[in-house]
Amino acid sequence: MKLFSIEITLSVSLVVGAVIALPSLGFKPSEGSTATAAQTSAVPVKNPACGQVAVLAVVAPKPDTYGLWTTECGHKIHACEYTFSTTDGVRRTQTVVIWYADKDRNGWAYFYNADSKPWARCAVPGNAKYDAKAMCWECLKPDGTGYEPFKDQNGTPKPLGYCPTPKDGKSAIPLLPLPPK
Repeated sequence: MKLFSIEITLSVSLVVGAVIALPSLGFKPSEGSTATAAQTSAVPVKNPACGQVAVLAVVAPKPDTYGLWTTECGHKIHACEYTFSTTDGVRRTQTVVIWYADKDRNGWAYFYNADSKPWARCAVPGNAKYDAKAMCWECLKPDGTGYEPFKDQNGTPKPLGYCPTPKDGKSAIPLLPLPPK
């Protein structure tokens, strides 16, 4: 029997955060929900396609990457973590949530900071503003009453495809991978 190794990059906080931290965002796993990251372990897993055994290894997240999506099927909620490097070289994590069953939030991936407060959203399939070739971002209005396009110093909306940088981040947020269907 051959052994092969699969390296999965995810944040340990995703395993805990998907189950513990997300209830503050309304993400409450229920019976029958799929928590992909929480199911990952160091136990060897047999690959039915080839009969080989895979050893899953959990490693520290790389900066500017997304973790595995978790899904709460009953409410059609998908969540993952986005890990980024700050300007002073520290790794930080934000939570990304898509609320497919919520008519007011459907069609957007919301980015929540460490305080569980939304600061930006990105259009996803099902949203009229979604474009697979150029991400469409909006930021929370200063008064917190809704969202508006990101703007430059002159107040002109940023062009389609513009990707924001987290408040203390050093790089723009990369393309958002979509959750599994």
